[in-house]
Amino acid sequence: MKMLVSIIIPVYNVEKYIDDCLQSVLGQTYSNLEVICVDDCGNDNSVAICEKYASEDSRVNIVKHEFNKGLPGARNTGLKLAKGEYVYFIDSDDMLGNNDAIEALVKESVHSESDIVTGRVLHWYSDGSTTEDYLAECQKKSFSGRKFIDVPEFCSHVVAWHKLIKREFLEKNSIYFIEYLKKHEDNPFTTKAFFYSDKISFVKDSLLLYRQRGDSDTTSIMSIDDEEYNAKYKFLCYKEIYEFLSEFPEENYTRNLLFYEASKTLSDLVNWKFKNITQSLRVEYLKELGFLIRKVSGQDFNYIFFDCADFSSFLHRHGVTDCEKFYFRKHPRLNVWQLFNLFFLIFYYRIFDPGFYIRYNPEVMQKDRSPTLHYLLYGLRRGLAPNKCINDKLNKLPHRSSFELKIAVKDYITNRKSSNVD
Repeated sequence: MKMLVSIIIPVYNVEKYIDDCLQSVLGQTYSNLEVICVDDCGNDNSVAICEKYASEDSRVNIVKHEFNKGLPGARNTGLKLAKGEYVYFIDSDDMLGNNDAIEALVKESVHSESDIVTGRVLHWYSDGSTTEDYLAECQKKSFSGRKFIDVPEFCSHVVAWHKLIKREFLEKNSIYFIEYLKKHEDNPFTTKAFFYSDKISFVKDSLLLYRQRGDSDTTSIMSIDDEEYNAKYKFLCYKEIYEFLSEFPEENYTRNLLFYEASKTLSDLVNWKFKNITQSLRVEYLKELGFLIRKVSGQDFNYIFFDCADFSSFLHRHGVTDCEKFYFRKHPRLNVWQLFNLFFLIFYYRIFDPGFYIRYNPEVMQKDRSPTLHYLLYGLRRGLAPNKCINDKLNKLPHRSSFELKIAVKDYITNRKSSNVD
């Protein structure tokens, strides 16, 4: 008998879109579904439309909240009621793009025994056109039963929807949505899911159409577009992520990857995406996060996300003593964060051997430059090896370049992971 899939749909003021969503779900070739529509106390005809479908199809169930709980609360309600071996989240204004989307996900999960199986996402516009979204880079080809650490590009796949997840896996690891997060509630949920997963898969043939709403509706759950409001919940989101990751040792490669990606995103958030929030507000949020970042990384990162002087101080503590002279005076603020991201990756995966680098690149000492900074600014672009193991591998190639270096570094990290138990 086919395993039951519980499809959870939060419903709140979506009368324009809920028809498309439900039709795409109920028209799936995989028929063993329970569709849980969670009424989150809207004030339009959305629930009446759901009731019409429920009267015609016994697979549709409606549960009503006594008061509005928001998207994370609605999803948690659905999780508590779900009876299926799998759960699948879809937002009520989106729709499945092909009628065998769920079947493809279930088939892959059974085949690879993956805890999480996800599929392709396209932005969908009112004129019927579609475009690739920010996930395009990790949607180029399918993969089956991989460890999360082996597909680091999926760090950006933070959305909870269009993922088929084993319900037992979520319950075993106490993975649920944090209800006080009015926005960005997906990030801590997927961080925990990726961290605990044994295997994940991606099925290119399973498609979700992510609706780009062009109307002036301001009553939907996620419609608030105020920078300070968004910044508040983004910071609270990362606070939850850092608190979770701080519970695990530094030797855990998955934890380090997720922390690196979270920090990279947060630095971009503070400096570019929320340009109009006040400096004092950024300081307030980062002071609160600072002790958590220190707990995870062992370093004081309180201000480095937006202050070159403090970033320079951080590099000095790691032997990068000439950054002011050779970098910050020559380059605008924009490139500081690229340097931070590169340094952070090298620092956490311990791939750089300064003694080896100086021995094979004596010009570093001649020019009185720190080995680490020299490698970040020049060595990476020139395809220079950061340690003997990678150098030996590059020596076997017909020519050396930054592209071959990236492949060699990735292989090196993979080999180190396989020889350690997280």
